[in-house]
Amino acid sequence: RGNNVLHSISWLLKGAAIELRALAELNRPSQFISLVDTLLSPPLPLLQNALLDLPLGQSRCGAVGQIIHNDIPSKDIVDASSVPLPGPVDVCSNFHVIDIEKMQGHFGDEYSLAKERATKWAHAWNKFVSRVCAFSHISEAWSDFTMAMLIFSRLVSRTNEHNGIINMLGKSRVVTEILCTTLLRLTHSGHLKALGPYAHISCGNNSFYEGDMIEAECGFPLSNAVLTLTEY
Repeated sequence: RGNNVLHSISWLLKGAAIELRALAELNRPSQFISLVDTLLSPPLPLLQNALLDLPLGQSRCGAVGQIIHNDIPSKDIVDASSVPLPGPVDVCSNFHVIDIEKMQGHFGDEYSLAKERATKWAHAWNKFVSRVCAFSHISEAWSDFTMAMLIFSRLVSRTNEHNGIINMLGKSRVVTEILCTTLLRLTHSGHLKALGPYAHISCGNNSFYEGDMIEAECGFPLSNAVLTLTEY
């Protein structure tokens, strides 16, 4: 999936989290529970399937990963050529890319092998940073949505307890499986036995638990989701 697709899905998830909050605060339990049922219906809940399918640890693979670890320009040149990644501030503010024209200026107007290698490195670095930003955005959006669903489910349950409109206790196993799926994304393959019977969760065509590690920028939002899922 391209970065633009991942960012689009992220905005969709964030919008859905806002919708959940609005339904809960406006006390529209029927609409709220209908949306939650859609997300948590077995055999493989949509929310869980989305997490299984998220590409969160592939940006260091292949040619890009090889280039960014070789022929790195001097720290002074990199620092002088770094600029914020263009895009929404709340998504891109912590990411920096290389202004390639500015970097090339440090090597003068004439062609040189060092200039060519630095340019190639800068293109690879910018591609890597843009990809990690997209990974970070979608993992944060998924986590925010998951936490909103659980937190506002409690609110709707308390508000409508006497009507018996919502009963998330019946979905406790689903929530547990989503918790374990989240841990799968955060856990190295050598630790899978710690998840017991949940370590068999099917990953379809994904191979993320064969040793691939997620990007560090994805770890914090997913860990926040784990805390909320554990407390539920």
